[in-house]
Amino acid sequence: MSITMTVTDPRVDVLGVRVSITSIADALERIGGWIDRREQHYVCVSGVHGVMESQRDPELRRIHNASGLTVPDGAPLLWAGRYVGAEGMGRVRGPDLMPALAERAADRGWRIYCYGAAPGVAERLADRLCAWYPGLTIVGAASPPFGDFDPDGEAPFIDEINAAKPDIVFVGMSTPKQERWMSWALGRVTAPALLGFGAAFDIHAGLVDEAPAWIRPTGFEWAYRMARSPRRLGPRYLKHNPRFVAAVLRTPPRLHDAQEPTQESTEMAEHSAHRTASRAAEEQHTAAQGIAPKSLLKRAAVTALTSLERSRLHLLPAHFYSSVPQRRWLRENEELWRRPTELPGVRWRLDEQLDWLARVCEAPYLDEVRGFGFLRDLDARGIDFRYGAIEAQVLHCAVRTFVPKRIVEIGSGASTAIMSAAVSRTVADGGQASEITTIDPYAPAALRHLPHVSVREIPAQQVPAETVTGLGAGDLLFIDSTHAVKTGSELHHIYLELLPSLPKGVLVHIHDIYLPYQYSPWVLDDIWDWQETALLSALLIGNDRFEVLSCQSALHHARPDALAAVLPDYRPRPMTRGIDDRRGSGHFPSSIWLRTR
Repeated sequence: MSITMTVTDPRVDVLGVRVSITSIADALERIGGWIDRREQHYVCVSGVHGVMESQRDPELRRIHNASGLTVPDGAPLLWAGRYVGAEGMGRVRGPDLMPALAERAADRGWRIYCYGAAPGVAERLADRLCAWYPGLTIVGAASPPFGDFDPDGEAPFIDEINAAKPDIVFVGMSTPKQERWMSWALGRVTAPALLGFGAAFDIHAGLVDEAPAWIRPTGFEWAYRMARSPRRLGPRYLKHNPRFVAAVLRTPPRLHDAQEPTQESTEMAEHSAHRTASRAAEEQHTAAQGIAPKSLLKRAAVTALTSLERSRLHLLPAHFYSSVPQRRWLRENEELWRRPTELPGVRWRLDEQLDWLARVCEAPYLDEVRGFGFLRDLDARGIDFRYGAIEAQVLHCAVRTFVPKRIVEIGSGASTAIMSAAVSRTVADGGQASEITTIDPYAPAALRHLPHVSVREIPAQQVPAETVTGLGAGDLLFIDSTHAVKTGSELHHIYLELLPSLPKGVLVHIHDIYLPYQYSPWVLDDIWDWQETALLSALLIGNDRFEVLSCQSALHHARPDALAAVLPDYRPRPMTRGIDDRRGSGHFPSSIWLRTR
């Protein structure tokens, strides 16, 4: 059995801990090579905890750097690799690597020994792995003495492990005990591969729940684990995580092309000088490239952002350049933003808006949707109701009143079913059928078979102008978009290209418009900050091509009693200066109806 103490593979230096540029597939191949050559190494499965423990313990840092592999178990270590451009680096979670290695062992005939965790856990783990992977050979299982690493207490187990002749030893202790054990056992245990799996023992033994799959890539798996065991893990995470972020911002990760021989005396003596020299070299390099220190921080932030983005999460700075408002600033500066807006050059007469609404919602059409019976029908069809109940009544009545020949709907959902039902009633009465074209790349399957509806599963950005220029007087363009004004948003196409190209006499419906206010009633407590209302306001001001027929949010704020007289099911939700600060019940209709001139 040869023992290799010099590792020359390229790694990513994260605060002095050299993390291997590897993946699960690569790690399996390397471990297989050790077994074939009978070459002994150990694997550190490391995260933020291991890196931060290594900051105060040079011996633990040496152990990490002398490993055959130090794999990125924690998402922040993977982000560090992406920050420096480490190609081929993937996250190697202990709970993922263990079953992958067990499956490979079953296929290759490798023998495994399970050593770690509380009494009985290693045996339970062995039984479950053998059940999952037929043909797997687990030659033994034992639990180490409780407490800190003590060579005298561990020595009696060495003979037992060696007598079982394993190729791989799964080690299940907490950091740093398992790393110290593997370094000490190197040369004493004859197995070629030692792997420190830690919590994976308890997870795959069925004693601890693993974090849900959607949490694992986000970097917040620690929060889930802490919530499940706050007294044990809270002090660790609350201590190490903020310090890790601060330390990495001070000393960004870097590529380490080839690790020097890791004899203890050399590593310990040169570590301080090496860190000082590397920091100086980094500063010289950035100065030569004209990169300011702030640029390094920005690059690190962008790396974290893009990594989290793969898991549908964004991590953004609270900054005046960000499009996301700071709620604290909003609360402290209400006089600067919390007020109704003026719309100069817009014919904005609430009496006329009420009259139009009353004409549209006359009997018998309003009677068809009184009491919100359509909600039961939607539920029976499996269609989520994410539209307003009052808006739905008005939409039904508008489709029944104007009988549009064509309806183009951007967005889909309950509104699609409401319009389909309204058209079906018109047809049953002997009237003209409307052709409804729904444009939504994520349209629910339940909409595909609705009468009079055809679904185009394309982004609104791809809608050609001809789709709306072909609309005629009395036709309807229904808009219920993402409401998010941002680069690449469909709103740019809708407001800058589609709406300006509409022919005369086309009805336009837009949902989630908050006029006369420019903000959502829930802006102080919501995670979204939709700005479609501001974009619409800019389109309307001084533009005589669009006539405002009825703005339900404006009537809600200014004429709730009159609105209730037109729509008897309406129960106004109380608000103060456009904000739902009373947490009351009731309706807040927020659709605006326009017509092109």
